Amino acid sequence: DTFGCSAVLARKLLTSDKPAICISQEIHATGFFGKRPLLGIRKTLVRWLYPQAEMVFSVSNAVTEDLVQNYQIPKRKIKLLRNWVSMKTQKVSRSKKTIDIIYIGRFTPEKNLPLLLEAFARLRSSHPNATLSLVGYGEEEHNLRKNIEKLRLSSNVSFPGFTYDTEDFFSRSRVFVMTSHNEGIPLAMLEAMAMGVPVVSGEFPGISEVIQHDKTGFIADSAASLSQ
Repeated sequence: DTFGCSAVLARKLLTSDKPAICISQEIHATGFFGKRPLLGIRKTLVRWLYPQAEMVFSVSNAVTEDLVQNYQIPKRKIKLLRNWVSMKTQKVSRSKKTIDIIYIGRFTPEKNLPLLLEAFARLRSSHPNATLSLVGYGEEEHNLRKNIEKLRLSSNVSFPGFTYDTEDFFSRSRVFVMTSHNEGIPLAMLEAMAMGVPVVSGEFPGISEVIQHDKTGFIADSAASLSQ
């Protein structure tokens, strides 16, 4: 919303050669704003400025409905453009899969990573040698490390850092887990599915557009069900 609203405002300052503005809305706005500052101001700006853009690209039906119902964006101005990936399923021998559970993404509040740690702690009680790899970066890393120490998971959890080489990590992983309470159509999840890595996800608006529960992945609503 910061770039989209800023672009519309910047165009208002121009006296000529006003460019067309297309906004890419890749996340569920209401869910995102719920974890961010200046909630009221940002919602107001979206309601006022988004309709002045020529087009808003949405990545899912859930994102579209949120924009229409909660921000009064005319549906005729919204075009669905789903995320996609170009990757091939790789058959890797089980002996080379050294990561039991992997998460790839940002470490931010909407990713709800404390839920992942709670579920992993439950899992480790029955699988003491299980491993979890948190691949990425973000503002919540310090809190995550403190939580890992509190749960006594330090010997089981690794932080490889940020990388663009996700294929290497997926090829070595047994299960991909995402516990976000807000997403659009997550690319990391699509990449995991494309490479044949089983996916377990928390619930967020639009998850049913990505996963058919118990057919193409698993959707869980608690730490207990995620662990199971």
